[in-house]
Amino acid sequence: MLKNIFIILFLLFTLNHAQELDIGLTQEEKDFIKDHPTIVLGSSSEFSPYVIVENDGEIVGFDVDVLTEINHLTGMNFSLKIGNWKQIQNEAKSDTIDGLSTGIVTKERSKYLNFSDVYTSVQIMVITHIDNTSIKTLQDLDGKKIAISKHILSHKKAARAFKNATILVYDSVAEVMNSIITGKADAMFGRSSLLYTSKMLGSPYLKLTVPLDAKLDLVFAVNKKFPLAVSIIDKALKHIGTNKLLSLQEKWFLIHKDTVVIDLMQAEKEYLQKNNITYAGDPNWLPFEAFDNSGNYIGIIADHIVIIENRLNIKFEKVITKNWLDTLKFSRTKKVDIISGDAADAVLNQNYKPIDTYIKSPLVLVTAQYHEYILDLNQIKDKKIAFVSGYGYSADIVKKYPDIKFIECDTIQLGLLGVKTGKYDTFIGSLAMVEYTIVSMGIEDIKIAGQIDILMKVTLFVDKNKPLLHSILNKAMKTISENMQHEILSKWRKNKVSSVSDTTLIWQLSTLFLVLFLIGLIFVYILKKNNRRLNELLDSTIGGVMISKKGICQTANQTALNIFGYSKMDEIKGRHMLDFVSNESQNILKNKIKLSTVPYEAFMKRKDGSLFPALIKGINLSDGETRISTIIDLTKLKQTEEENLYLAERIKLAFDGSRDGLWDWNLIDNSVYFSSRWKEMLGYQDNELENNLDTWQSRVHPDDLENALKDIELSLTDKNGMFENKHRLQHKDGHWVWIYDRGKVQRDKEGKAIRMIGTHTDLTTEINLTNELSELNVNLETRIKEQVEELDRQHQLVVRKTKLASMGEMLNNIAHQWRQPLNCINSNVAVISSIMARDTIDKKKLLSQIDKIENNTQYMSNTIENFSNFSRPNKQKIKFLIQDVLKSALELLELRSKNIDIQIMQNIEVKLYSFSEEYQQVLMIILNNAIDNFDSRGTEDPRIGIVIAEDKHTTYLSICDNGGGIDKENIDHIFDPYFTTKFATEGVGLGLYMAKMLIEESMQGQLEAKNKNEGVCFEISIPKGVLNA
Repeated sequence: MLKNIFIILFLLFTLNHAQELDIGLTQEEKDFIKDHPTIVLGSSSEFSPYVIVENDGEIVGFDVDVLTEINHLTGMNFSLKIGNWKQIQNEAKSDTIDGLSTGIVTKERSKYLNFSDVYTSVQIMVITHIDNTSIKTLQDLDGKKIAISKHILSHKKAARAFKNATILVYDSVAEVMNSIITGKADAMFGRSSLLYTSKMLGSPYLKLTVPLDAKLDLVFAVNKKFPLAVSIIDKALKHIGTNKLLSLQEKWFLIHKDTVVIDLMQAEKEYLQKNNITYAGDPNWLPFEAFDNSGNYIGIIADHIVIIENRLNIKFEKVITKNWLDTLKFSRTKKVDIISGDAADAVLNQNYKPIDTYIKSPLVLVTAQYHEYILDLNQIKDKKIAFVSGYGYSADIVKKYPDIKFIECDTIQLGLLGVKTGKYDTFIGSLAMVEYTIVSMGIEDIKIAGQIDILMKVTLFVDKNKPLLHSILNKAMKTISENMQHEILSKWRKNKVSSVSDTTLIWQLSTLFLVLFLIGLIFVYILKKNNRRLNELLDSTIGGVMISKKGICQTANQTALNIFGYSKMDEIKGRHMLDFVSNESQNILKNKIKLSTVPYEAFMKRKDGSLFPALIKGINLSDGETRISTIIDLTKLKQTEEENLYLAERIKLAFDGSRDGLWDWNLIDNSVYFSSRWKEMLGYQDNELENNLDTWQSRVHPDDLENALKDIELSLTDKNGMFENKHRLQHKDGHWVWIYDRGKVQRDKEGKAIRMIGTHTDLTTEINLTNELSELNVNLETRIKEQVEELDRQHQLVVRKTKLASMGEMLNNIAHQWRQPLNCINSNVAVISSIMARDTIDKKKLLSQIDKIENNTQYMSNTIENFSNFSRPNKQKIKFLIQDVLKSALELLELRSKNIDIQIMQNIEVKLYSFSEEYQQVLMIILNNAIDNFDSRGTEDPRIGIVIAEDKHTTYLSICDNGGGIDKENIDHIFDPYFTTKFATEGVGLGLYMAKMLIEESMQGQLEAKNKNEGVCFEISIPKGVLNA
């Protein structure tokens, strides 16, 4: 019995990972966990896939998985509350919740929160619409519209760097994304995970364009009143380790890999286009690099090279050498552009320049298994110590330890075998190569017994005469993130090395402690039948656990009770296991219940009689009677499967019912699928066309085929992988169908194109309509031109008529003005006749009458001269005084304005170089309108104020009256052609329109009207022109 209990306990500890591992918690921290079992952290669903709220309300995501690991390690219960990010932050500040997840360190938050160590770093990217090709570098954001959320501090900070961009601020990330999709904004900032959010919302229209300089370090933050909570999190994160966090990132962020764009100068881009690049390395240097039997380049460096090739869209021409010495000979004659190696390599440094180091591996000491840990190499300087000759670090070893006589060997394999056979006491090599070689060769009885303070720094050497290539590779290598490097190193790291060091004793003690702890638990279990610890372990599993003996249920965890709908253990204890199985599945269980089997599915029965699908895994203990069964409820999973099938069917129906035809090209086996709608566009039934590439290619119009194939090739090499083309396909009856072809390339983890999926849209009707519209546009342009010419002719005629009407009105004024002087002249002549009839002629009176006649005739002459100047079509600019033109205009209007108080305010004479006659015409139009307004409104005390002024470059004249102004609804239209408030017999509404055209188009000035005080003011401003001309 004791043995069985031990096995049960051990299995539960091992399979469910529920034990509290020793991660170095202090007693104070353990007490805190007991007193504060739950800490609530807040986050937002805007941060998916860090946190994702499922349809049933369950919260999943990267942060959830990390906190779950922390909870398992510590016994804490860090839980998440999801809501609006602004509200969540306010709740953390007001102590409504205990802290934040998915956060960053800020000065404001540090006032009330403590921060954990960084649990992941996020590259902030510029994100644009998938069809946007205008933004490829950060400089391209100048003049663009950038959308940000006002609640995300890092985005607001990043936006400040783009002074020439327009920043649009929204309330939420969803609104920001929508602004990009709808075209209201050109770009946004965000984590690559936003693409996940976009796709989940059914709007996969975003793409990552270019990275910003800064990265965001994400941390957990807890209220300052719980400082121990942060120390607990940090210890758990340290124990979880980088590899586990990377695996979680792989789980949640796989779709975002390798979306980095390298910001190259134009000269660097041209270099890549014009030059082939040759590369050589060590042909036998695993795990760093090697060529396998098939000539494939493999290893840690090779994986870095593949990433660089993909991101630069090039392929290095790899030269395979016989051995490393042969590669060094290449370096002396510079036969290749790039050579990989140790940055300390003196030979390579002669003709080549290294880029920045991207891999560092410490040098370790390998000894026989029994050897003690070596703290200082000088301790064993009298021993036989070997290293491989020719490596870059060889000279560093000799220089650091001049008193030691080292032995050189040809390869690392010979060095390690020499330690095993006793030929050498110690071998020095890089940690990565030593681990890999020991496992690959299966060498036993040796170990890593220490290390020395020298690093092997792996880099790429570039021909010193090719600085552009050096710059390109440096930039490209720096785009490989630390996470991606960890993935590469983990891939090639062999974890089976028996690396014993001074930590051996610690592990032995830990193992002994664990054994003693288990034994103690066993005795506690024996003494306490209903041990709380065992129940907790059982309840911590994600599935139900039932323990039976001879088919009779002995116990179960709480999860099993919940699954089957029971509330108490007594309800199931003592019942046969088949009682919980549906009748249809009992035969399955009868065959499997006696054996340890792989997982299988069956229908189980709940307390209420309802059936549910379950995944079952059982194991029999050595006594042959006791069996541990694990049951997982598959109800939700099956529902999800059904929903996915339903969704797939809906998508298929949607495509079948739409105007678009679907195509799917598998680039691995070259198989192709065309939907029935695709074939229907060309007049075929589904079974009339084969699903192969030739079906499409043989029907493409000969003039369109080359461009279509070229666009396909470009999409296969382009990182975005978007394909778009318009071409013609031949219909079954022989005519051509215009097709709009769109597609997307799917790539594998290494960036290799593996699939293309797209749609065909029939554009025949649209293109035919477009052609017809083009013909109509040509005819329409001709007709519009003719109409414009006719309107212009009519306009000139109206303008001419308007001027003639103005001249007629002036002639009428002149006639009125001449009537008085003519009467005076007539009276003067009568007086002269009377004087001349007398015997004695009074010469003084006679001369007086003659002077009066002369004055009147001079007045009449001036009047007709003003009219003549106005009517003369003189279109030459002259230099004139504004006061003179105003005086002439007022004289022509003297009769109409005799009862109006006209005040002229001027300090100096103002000169203008322009068209004096047109200027006078404008003045007369404005003055006539003012006089007409006085008449129509019956203004009792009509007044007109005229102000003449100037500055260095411009002349100003304003005419203001007290005629009551212009109605608000009319003031914006007074300069419109044919707009008038007069009766039809009083004008046609072209006066002010002509005035504005003359001032603004002919004289490049400005004419405005504003209501002021009791009337309206017309303000004229005109550039002075060349006054010294």
